[in-house]
Amino acid sequence: MCVLHVFDAVVPLSTNFSALHDVFVVVRICFFLPGYNACVFAYGATGGGKTHTMVGVPGDEGCMVLALNDLFGAMDDHSESNFKVGAKAETPWKNTKI
Repeated sequence: MCVLHVFDAVVPLSTNFSALHDVFVVVRICFFLPGYNACVFAYGATGGGKTHTMVGVPGDEGCMVLALNDLFGAMDDHSESNFKVGAKAETPWKNTKI
């Protein structure tokens, strides 16, 4: 059985959150506003930095925080439209929702 893996991009370890956001998140916000679903998925080993990448720290916010800032900023820019926003975070290995 052949499995095809597709990556949007590969970035160096030294890449900061702002650059990750620009590469992976901004395009999803552009698709999200007209009504498409969007997902940013962090995958890796325990202790690999997934939560840190998504949340960041004060002054160096992660991809999720930057995406939400973009999303709500874009919604403010389109105040003539009605938006319904939902979010979900899951831990599939525990089959629980956060």
